[in-house]
Amino acid sequence: MKIPVLAKVNIDRVKQFLKKFPKILIGHIFLAFWGILFLASILGVLVFYKYSFLAGRIEPEILEKPFQFEEKAYRQVLEIWQERGQRLERTETKEYPDLFR
Repeated sequence: MKIPVLAKVNIDRVKQFLKKFPKILIGHIFLAFWGILFLASILGVLVFYKYSFLAGRIEPEILEKPFQFEEKAYRQVLEIWQERGQRLERTETKEYPDLFR
């Protein structure tokens, strides 16, 4: 696919501008600070609006089936915790030799 000459010129200009952009920012540091502060404020307002204001308007979904306690999963977790507890007790009673004596 052939890139038109006009598009290539614009891409080259954009590349040149991006190379000079840090020097421009350093030259106008006060304005750059206010610009970045302004952009950060706008981003903060948008995030606040999305997650605070709009979230308050959405009604929570009501589940058709109520939460049920799974006895099988609970017993499996208890078995794992008991095994870990037994391993921990075995390590507390085991005596290791002192390497620095």
